[in-house]
Amino acid sequence: MQARLYYEAHITVEPKPNETFEEFSAAFSSRFWRGSTFAEDEVDRIKGKWFLSGKDQDLAIIRGHTRVAVGILARDGYTVLRYKIEDAILDSKYGDVL
Repeated sequence: MQARLYYEAHITVEPKPNETFEEFSAAFSSRFWRGSTFAEDEVDRIKGKWFLSGKDQDLAIIRGHTRVAVGILARDGYTVLRYKIEDAILDSKYGDVL
């Protein structure tokens, strides 16, 4: 299934003790994934968690990337707290207007 704009995946993990965000981001950022962190996420009301985010127009591709990343994170000892895929249906970056 193709999205008009894109699908966006997010994977939230519990930081590992004795590892910095920079180490996490360097290990898992790729052509597809980008690491990020929030001091506080006001929407989900969580603090200090790390995230991977990625985009693609093809739902099957993004599901596959997400499945693989969740497996690798779990294998490497991270607690995966959440994963989700969203359909971006409106984005002013691409000229959409309200």
